[in-house]
Amino acid sequence: MKSTDPKLPSVIMRRIMAHKDFHEVATQVSRNASGKIYLVGGKVYRTAIEVIHGYYCGANEADWDWLCVGEVVKPDRLFLTDGWNNSMNKYYNYKDNSLCLKKTFATPWHTHMASRPTETYQAKIDIIGIKDVVKGCPDYPREGKLQDYLDVVPLTVQSIALSTDSGQHYPALYGAKAIKAIERKIIEVNNSVGCLPNLDLPRYIKEKADSLNFTYTNGTTKIPCNCYAKDNIALWNYGCQNKLNHC
Repeated sequence: MKSTDPKLPSVIMRRIMAHKDFHEVATQVSRNASGKIYLVGGKVYRTAIEVIHGYYCGANEADWDWLCVGEVVKPDRLFLTDGWNNSMNKYYNYKDNSLCLKKTFATPWHTHMASRPTETYQAKIDIIGIKDVVKGCPDYPREGKLQDYLDVVPLTVQSIALSTDSGQHYPALYGAKAIKAIERKIIEVNNSVGCLPNLDLPRYIKEKADSLNFTYTNGTTKIPCNCYAKDNIALWNYGCQNKLNHC
């Protein structure tokens, strides 16, 4: 499917809604977050890759990442059902407006043979408050809008969001840079300042490119760029779109 097809958002939305956990996941999110809520992360961009390029990219197994432009319920006031649990860890210690929820699902074998052990898998929901996104990027004092999230994620392919408010018929897909990167099958730096502390950015870029079957170099050779992000993290010149304009 072409990236310019106006039906692209609807096709992506239908694929995501077809996931057997979608409605249960969406219910937990709506009960514990208010305001404008967007589906973001690998579930969106991996599904977009599958739709545009026609090969499997792991969208079915990707975590459920949601961006909340509003308020997220505090951990002591969570309203969880159906076996979902709060799974906050030390990574979330400095986050005041985000949640991590997990649930273990059982996948029984469908066979007429003798009974076999039950398989399980774990589903994970991250509800990311826009306040925490902005707080994590002191160089970008913002009001706290969707565009702030699209601006501060490390890679262009991650700069994408899907509004699910209108269901599968009229979903809104945001992130022109991400769609362009997906169309070109290339990993580029979107914002090095927004990276997690101690993130090895060149390694992260390579791993992401490998997992998506994308390219991340000019030809076959890594070309170092004479620029460094904060914390002395070297960037590579992948057609770098670094906001600091060091490249």
